[in-house]
Amino acid sequence: MEPALLTVDWGTTSVRLTAVAADGTVLGSTHSHEGILTVGQEPSAYTLTLDRLAGSWAATRPAVIACGMVGSAKGWREAPYLPTPVDLLDGAPLTEVAGPWGPVHLVPGVCTHGGVMRGEETQLLGLVLAGHRDGVVALPGTHTKWALLTDGSLTGFHTAMTGELFALLTTHGTLAQVVGSQAPEAPDWPAFEMGVHHGLAGAGLGAAALAFGVRARALLEQVPPERVREELSGVLIGSEIAGALHWLGDQPETVSVVASAGLTDRYRRALTLAGVRAEPAPEDVTSSALVHLARQAGLIEGAH
Repeated sequence: MEPALLTVDWGTTSVRLTAVAADGTVLGSTHSHEGILTVGQEPSAYTLTLDRLAGSWAATRPAVIACGMVGSAKGWREAPYLPTPVDLLDGAPLTEVAGPWGPVHLVPGVCTHGGVMRGEETQLLGLVLAGHRDGVVALPGTHTKWALLTDGSLTGFHTAMTGELFALLTTHGTLAQVVGSQAPEAPDWPAFEMGVHHGLAGAGLGAAALAFGVRARALLEQVPPERVREELSGVLIGSEIAGALHWLGDQPETVSVVASAGLTDRYRRALTLAGVRAEPAPEDVTSSALVHLARQAGLIEGAH
């Protein structure tokens, strides 16, 4: 079976290609840490990277559709933002850029008055296609999104730079001196959950003050570095959840979580402590959404 489509999830720090047959069968995928920070802004660099990562899949000259930061001003070419509310099932105007064997179609991002997203809108479409048309969705990552879905439409979202803050605090400055250089092999859940408690209870103090509290406890109580790292993770996620609940106004009973297995487990534990049930999203929501968009755009045949 030959690929008729390559779906590409191309973010800030990584890229994943998935080969899909005309009938929707997934033929395989490949992952690389060559995100846009590595590839840069030269269009030819994206062409060469895509061609190399596609390997033998390129022989059949499949259609290509891509989402994520590859469509940003810092990526291959900027695909315009769509303002909320966005009916995710309506399809999206794709931006074409010349690829190694034909055009590459870039999915637009979504914006509000004070927020932007790229890539998460595609994950949300995949979630809607899986039957989750309404409710609150958390999409943890470098810049975690909290989104509101209403009958398949993205009506608003809120962003927290939790992942980026954690990366910066654990590699630069005084906190980096007490967290150690590497993550522990296995999570220290008691330390993490203690951090979540601090983050939820002290959210009014702000994440900066709570982070300093982690450093102070590390110094005064001689806490091991791996435990400090877990507590900091919990503090930042707990503070983020408290802020998201404030943004929502009413506490939801359930939040769908779209993330890797490790991050989903982390958010599930934190949300439980906040009195909210976490519901993991189905796997491969991004690829299924990109296949749907490709069919709508006529890039491959089949029902959508």
